[in-house]
Amino acid sequence: GHLVYMRAGEILAVPFDVESRFVGEPVSVVDNVALGGGGCNCRFGHFAMSQVALVYVPRSAYVAEPSRTLLWVDRDGREETISAPARPYLWPRLSPDQTRIAVEIRDQEYDIWIWDLERATLTRVTADPTQDSWPAWTPDSNYILFGRNTRDQRGLYRQAANGAGTSVQIMAGSGTRRR
Repeated sequence: GHLVYMRAGEILAVPFDVESRFVGEPVSVVDNVALGGGGCNCRFGHFAMSQVALVYVPRSAYVAEPSRTLLWVDRDGREETISAPARPYLWPRLSPDQTRIAVEIRDQEYDIWIWDLERATLTRVTADPTQDSWPAWTPDSNYILFGRNTRDQRGLYRQAANGAGTSVQIMAGSGTRRR
């Protein structure tokens, strides 16, 4: 396998073997990936990947205008613009089954949406009036985990990826679990 990491807006890969540690030199996979920060003065790359593909928000789209496009990069480095409409996307996350991309759309509502790669549809998953961000998939691709911020509390929530039902808080911001 490879260890993939980001440095100054560039995604790099280095061959990695658990027994022999690093083997070889890092290779640039993609440059000019958008960086964003959290409330912790951290900088995070707006990308996600699987064993066969990489999806990211280009830095130029992030900096130059609020509406952004998503790009798909295959193992050979070929880039293809995903046909999702331009929106203020953040934190794209590819589902483990590689059929969908969960993204935060940073518009008036700050909600989590899913782009279905096969159907070419964008579906809103959360519709709470609070800020929902940092989507992550469960291993079975059935649920989205995300952070929700309110004035009083932060928490970790779970929502069915098909949007059915309501969001369930699974951890309060203080670190205590909700039942």
